[in-house]
Amino acid sequence: MLTDVKAYFLRQFNALHDIRAEPEAVAGGVAIGMFMGFTPFIGFKTLLALFIAWIARCSKIAAVITVTLHDVTLFAAPVLLWVEYHIGIWVLQRPAHLAPPRQHGHFWQNLASLWNWEFFNHYIYPVFIGSVVIGLPIAIASYILMHGLLVKVRRRRLAAEETARAIGAAIDPNDI
Repeated sequence: MLTDVKAYFLRQFNALHDIRAEPEAVAGGVAIGMFMGFTPFIGFKTLLALFIAWIARCSKIAAVITVTLHDVTLFAAPVLLWVEYHIGIWVLQRPAHLAPPRQHGHFWQNLASLWNWEFFNHYIYPVFIGSVVIGLPIAIASYILMHGLLVKVRRRRLAAEETARAIGAAIDPNDI
């Protein structure tokens, strides 16, 4: 199982470094995808990452690949949302609220009653603030690491191609 996870991440990294774009654009797409993966916009993360990468002129493919990497950690989403909520209420200096009381009635009425300003203000906004506190440093670190890795990999690839050309030029086909 661990080898499957390692192979998955290796495939994703290979897909990222095979993108034919500048390292800055790919690393920017990775940072955008990493940041958006921490936000509470479930169902819209990929579209938002794609849109922001388009606006920022970063690699849209890198942003989409990276934001989908958060799906691997989907089992930890409730814990992450809890941590983001508590960081958010700490930053906003608010008291923690208990979950809204369950109302009896039709499912759609209960669902609609959750999406009001009070619910947003007490729960969604603190989670968003917490996601920014967590996601921004991770996105910056992702940019720095990915940019360094891409530059290093591309330099090695270029040196290997130059060596292969030099070896190929040194061998005269008429001598064989």
